[in-house]
Amino acid sequence: MTLATTAAPRLPKLPLRATIRLAYATFFDGFRDVLRISSAWLVACALLGAMSNWLKLNQTVDTLRYQMVPRTPITSWLVDGAFFIAFLLAGVSIAVAWHRLLILHEAPPPSGSNITTGRVWRYLGTALLITLVILVPTLVAIAPVFLLFWGWLAIVVIGVYIAALLVGGRLSIMLPAQAVDDRTMTLSAAWDITRGNSWRLFWGYIACTIPTAVLAQLAVMLLVGVPDQQSLLDGSFAIKATVLSVVFTAYYLLTLPIAIGFLSHAYRHFTGRA
Repeated sequence: MTLATTAAPRLPKLPLRATIRLAYATFFDGFRDVLRISSAWLVACALLGAMSNWLKLNQTVDTLRYQMVPRTPITSWLVDGAFFIAFLLAGVSIAVAWHRLLILHEAPPPSGSNITTGRVWRYLGTALLITLVILVPTLVAIAPVFLLFWGWLAIVVIGVYIAALLVGGRLSIMLPAQAVDDRTMTLSAAWDITRGNSWRLFWGYIACTIPTAVLAQLAVMLLVGVPDQQSLLDGSFAIKATVLSVVFTAYYLLTLPIAIGFLSHAYRHFTGRA
């Protein structure tokens, strides 16, 4: 007697182009909801970012004007810390609300009101775990480069970093699961359902993040330019740079839902919710 074995059916590949288009389409179609989700965070992060930028630029001006040794005052450290925390929480709060809108069709709550919910903190913890998955192997690989200065090791570091990004990209399907309270999506489950889609997820994230980042950097180069000593000393560069820091802080938060949308639609595909 022979025993017949049946292989588990392979999940369909993620339709990359369609998912990218859908991420952009839902962003533009739902831009009013994006504003509702992010409005309070835009104000808080823009103000803290402007303060941080202004303090740093004034410190640079004092260094040039008085030929003093640069020292970072405690105020600058505190403002930088507050900005980092606010920006981090803003990203998580916006992401959770956008995930729930796209996956559960839940009307977005007032901006920032979901910060007290457990799902936001579970989302943050999962995001930090995935970040460690990406960073730890990269840091381990990069250590010999600093210790031995072997040029060929740079290729190894790049390879390890890309491999870590591919792994992190597959595990990131856990993030929308945390946002919609899907407790069945474990690390192993996320790894299993995304099998064969590493590069599709990677290129999807690239397509939903790099274009907006490149536009922002080009705008900075065109509008701010490279400061000279005179523009630093007379304060004109500080004013221009501070205003633009407010604009681009808001810009980055407002365009974040594009990548979050890609992840939401990928989750819907892999879990049969599409």
